Amino acid sequence: MNKLLFTLILWVPLIASAEAYFECNVTADPLTAKACASPTTVEKARRFNATYQRVFAESKSYNDVKAALKIKNDYRIDVLRCRGAQNTYTTCLDEALDKSVAALNQQYVYDGDPLSLDGNALKEAAHKNVALLKDDARKVPTQCLKEEAKKLDDNVSPASDIAIGVAQSCKPKAAEFATFANDTLILWDVLELIPRMNVDQVNDLSERSFGVQAATKAVLETRVEKYKADLKNKPKAKTKKRKPAAT
Repeated sequence: MNKLLFTLILWVPLIASAEAYFECNVTADPLTAKACASPTTVEKARRFNATYQRVFAESKSYNDVKAALKIKNDYRIDVLRCRGAQNTYTTCLDEALDKSVAALNQQYVYDGDPLSLDGNALKEAAHKNVALLKDDARKVPTQCLKEEAKKLDDNVSPASDIAIGVAQSCKPKAAEFATFANDTLILWDVLELIPRMNVDQVNDLSERSFGVQAATKAVLETRVEKYKADLKNKPKAKTKKRKPAAT
């Protein structure tokens, strides 16, 4: 995390767990309300929220946050399981929060208590940095399209025909980016998890971003690059010197 971004995060006294947690301010969900009635659960939610956001505020690359995303998605699965056991929901949620925070702390080591960071500044820093991380993640399928276009193009077939194979080859990397973009839309939901895009919506985003249309553009661009390179490297024709006219 760069120094300018880090200055946004100010150290403040630890917030008392009795203070209203922002996720508890307005909730119509009875299980979330039940969790909010437990100071211990709220404190654990604060810690998970702060620790998770700190990862995104301070990480420098897309690869750096992959582990955190997996931990959060595993936590989402645990919460769904807990919601099926309503009588022990709070206890189950406490265990899920403990497990997730422990996993984050094992993967990411920082100085100081994340709960001592200013919450609003931390949230702002995390969301600013995640935009940069998305740019980093976008480079993976973009580079794939370019490399596959060079590999598959016969320089004869229509670019749109070549693009079908290019897009298919890069589909896994395109889907990975779309999933990352989906998982980082919201960074702060802990007690009341916000639904993400479903599989069809993720695939649609993947297609719109790196499908045949984008692959066609990549094929055309690589053809232009090849043409310019060939033109630059083409030997210049030698010009014959004219013999002086006879007098």
